[in-house]
Amino acid sequence: MSLPEVAAKRVRSSTKISFSNEDLTWVHYPYNDALLVTLQIGKFDVKRILINKGNSAEIIYYGLFKTLGLSHEALLNLESPLYGFSLSSVFLLGRIFLPVKAGETVHQIEFQVVNVPSPFNAIMGRTWLYQMEAVSSTFHQVLRFPEANTVRTIWGDQTMAK
Repeated sequence: MSLPEVAAKRVRSSTKISFSNEDLTWVHYPYNDALLVTLQIGKFDVKRILINKGNSAEIIYYGLFKTLGLSHEALLNLESPLYGFSLSSVFLLGRIFLPVKAGETVHQIEFQVVNVPSPFNAIMGRTWLYQMEAVSSTFHQVLRFPEANTVRTIWGDQTMAK
């Protein structure tokens, strides 16, 4: 079955997701902060996860990989490098599938493992956002997604972002 066929057969949530001025109550001004959240990866609550809808891949940095107690034997091989917006390439250590939990929703996510300096522990991109049916707002510092006929909210951490 092709990806469009799978997407067409999937039942979408009819829950409406919106943002309002009430969401701005906890936002500290002035700011130009990235949206950083805490999610559960494996069995650990992981802070400093960048929500980036511009990323086509989910990234886990080597420091977190080691902290999670994962071994190189768990990595699956990759044949191609990862290219950034500057068209420079980063060679991947491999890829690994890990459960990511947001609210009560869990998805097995394929992460690309990289060993480069970063202020983040991981980056969640379009693939995960699509699976979650999530909508992010850096302006409101909020990530929202449907769950059990309601809308679940994960607040960004501006202190962590600075």
